[in-house]
Amino acid sequence: MGKRTCSVDGCGFEYLALGYCSRHYQLWRRNGVPDWEPGLPCAFCGAEFDRHHPQSRYCSPDCRKASAREKRALIHRRYQLRYKYGMTMADYDDLLAAQSGRCAICGTNEPGGKGEFHVDHDHDSGGVRGLLCHYCNVGIGTLGDDPARLRAAAEYLERAKATADA
Repeated sequence: MGKRTCSVDGCGFEYLALGYCSRHYQLWRRNGVPDWEPGLPCAFCGAEFDRHHPQSRYCSPDCRKASAREKRALIHRRYQLRYKYGMTMADYDDLLAAQSGRCAICGTNEPGGKGEFHVDHDHDSGGVRGLLCHYCNVGIGTLGDDPARLRAAAEYLERAKATADA
């Protein structure tokens, strides 16, 4: 009598119990199914991988952790927009679309900093003025949101440039 093999198509390992090898038998005991679809994409990076468990969504622990970090960051972003500025993500997206995806001051489409445009707001009233790149946001914040100081800084830069060019 020859060696009996697992009844799962393409397995080829030796029969253990109920027609399954040890791997497929354990899957059947845990999940009620002896096999799953191999080669499905990772939910985070999209790489195909052989699932060790039918409910696996990630190809590695690193992808699982990175996915969790992204979810936490998104939840935190939504919270900040709502409670600091009274905005939803849709409001933010609408404002960014109204600014053509650019900084309201310098017009760059690169947000800089942590990768998102900053919500510029009036510190007295809390009203949202627009979305700024990291550098413009830091610049007006450092000058205290004071238009006179901003004009004086611009005049200083123009004088310094004229002096340097002469």
